[in-house]
Amino acid sequence: MPTNHKLTRAELGDQIEAAMQQFKAGQPVTYSPIKNARDSLGVAPTEFAKFLGMSTRTLASLEQGIKKPGRLVVLLIFIATRHPDAVLEVLAEDAEKRRVNWELRFKRAHALAANHVASESA
Repeated sequence: MPTNHKLTRAELGDQIEAAMQQFKAGQPVTYSPIKNARDSLGVAPTEFAKFLGMSTRTLASLEQGIKKPGRLVVLLIFIATRHPDAVLEVLAEDAEKRRVNWELRFKRAHALAANHVASESA
């Protein structure tokens, strides 16, 4: 499928269903719209799974056609294929929040350790 073609929600649903039928018939899944969306964004499975609100194991099952995605996942994939910049912006904001949270936790832990050392030496 050409990457410049913007999928409709119905087309995306049809492609997911076709991939699931291939898998159920014991055939290799030749096209995974979910994996295609993730690949077109250029994000790691862990990041994409977080965006979709699921584990990486569930994402892998969806990409392989083992599990059928719910309506919300289909909608998020649809948005990802139609508006990749918006999705990448959300992922970047989430990464920045995680970085800031990690720094805050580190500073708190450092302060607690310093207080503990100070109280032991007093």
